[in-house]
Amino acid sequence: MYPWESADMGVEETPVWALSGTFEHHISADVALAAWQYYCVTQDQGWLREKGWPILSATADFWASRVERNGPGRYDIRNVVAADEWAENVDNDAFTNAAAQVNLRNAAAAAKLLGLRANPDWLHVAQNIPILKMADGTTREHATYQGEGIKQGDVNLLAYPLNVVTAPAQIRKDLEYYETRVPTAGTPAMTQAIFALLYARLGNAEKAKIWFKDAYEPNLLPPFRVIAETKGGTNLLCYGCGRSAASRTDGFWGTQYHAHRHCAKQNHLTHRLAVREDYRGGRTAQNLFGKSLRNFKVGPLTCTTGAAARLRFSSQETATL
Repeated sequence: MYPWESADMGVEETPVWALSGTFEHHISADVALAAWQYYCVTQDQGWLREKGWPILSATADFWASRVERNGPGRYDIRNVVAADEWAENVDNDAFTNAAAQVNLRNAAAAAKLLGLRANPDWLHVAQNIPILKMADGTTREHATYQGEGIKQGDVNLLAYPLNVVTAPAQIRKDLEYYETRVPTAGTPAMTQAIFALLYARLGNAEKAKIWFKDAYEPNLLPPFRVIAETKGGTNLLCYGCGRSAASRTDGFWGTQYHAHRHCAKQNHLTHRLAVREDYRGGRTAQNLFGKSLRNFKVGPLTCTTGAAARLRFSSQETATL
């Protein structure tokens, strides 16, 4: 299992008082997902064989051994810290279970691409790991979840980045439920950024804009306007910066990653949405989603956008992609 926090030796460095180092097992699936997405972007099968495959296969073996096989549809993953880190020592956390499914399936897909023999148990296990539901069809965060406040949008991560939940109606249902469970203070910026990303993909411009601004504006610290982990906090959080950026590239612009093509961009908002950002006192205005269809190539990426993205870098410079 990969460490939650590590230094140059690669061993677990999480403080002993934090349960994440011992129980936040989804980290291994997260590393495997990063490896798979790197292949999807680069299409580098040499890298996949040499570097990616050892990661994907070993983590898939981990999940096959980690589940408790309690019958069909009941290959349970017990006693974990959820991606919502306020949920400690819970069973069948939605994100952990879904990430394990994706890890197992991606390992099988990598084996097929490389002409290697996949462990047949991987897909069998993936098919039997449960994703729990509430009575109204909302995805349940974990087996004992009863509607309490959440630190992170654990369930909403099943739509992005895992793509396990893909039906717009289900994505919307889960968003509308869990966005009301996030306190106004004490939660990391990455939660709101995921909400913004998903609402952008659903085409809800107003909610996407609200959550996007809430993902970083209250967290900016003087004098350099860096992003703190929480609203009014003082510790910095690179992950929050990354998720804020991802809400633009993967939400407003609609970037998606696939095994057999580089980078697909789709128009998820049907009208123009202006978002203003302020860094170090200077302004950058992004006017997203014009009307025309454009293709462009950046390095190994071939991207297709369902609408032009018009970026104004200053009052004098405008670029249309």
